[in-house]
Amino acid sequence: MSAPPRLQPTVPALHVKTPASSRKVLEEIFPEGPSQEWASSYEALAGEPHADLFHQDLLALGRDLEDQDFLGPAVKIYQYLVQHFPEGELGKSAALQFSGLLGTGNAGSRLEFQSKRFLSAATDWKMIVPMIAASSVYQWGGRAVWTSLTRSGSGAWWSQGMGAKALSSGAGFLAETTVFSLGSRSLHQATGAKVSWDL
Repeated sequence: MSAPPRLQPTVPALHVKTPASSRKVLEEIFPEGPSQEWASSYEALAGEPHADLFHQDLLALGRDLEDQDFLGPAVKIYQYLVQHFPEGELGKSAALQFSGLLGTGNAGSRLEFQSKRFLSAATDWKMIVPMIAASSVYQWGGRAVWTSLTRSGSGAWWSQGMGAKALSSGAGFLAETTVFSLGSRSLHQATGAKVSWDL
């Protein structure tokens, strides 16, 4: 009597790893370790034993980091996935995200990235507060310079008409950009962000 045919599984089994190997991959990508803001996501991913789920979640982590403006870690994840899965869907998805981030992808990916960056900045109080302060400084500073010039009574071109208007607007704009730049950087640094003070 012949043996009954063996049933084939309808769902392919996932390649099982160990949490130690998942952590090893993360340590390869991030030798310096995670920052405090996303350390919990890092630790959760480090305990994933299934290779397929690990790499899918790794791509998802890259997108989350990008949305939260942690662009450096997101780039490292995309580069890793592109390098190790050049022909797979994971690699293609990572390459698309990476291209959009660099502004070299298709119009859709570039627009998506710029829209997210704009919305993030437009709703960030660390950008809104300096913006309000800078706008007020522009008005007050420009008005103060205009008043000073027009009341000087010197009769020079820069103390009346278009000359006074141009100088007062320029002074207000200079004060506005200075307050916005310094205010935004100071607030970001005060909340733990790394800030470059280069001009």
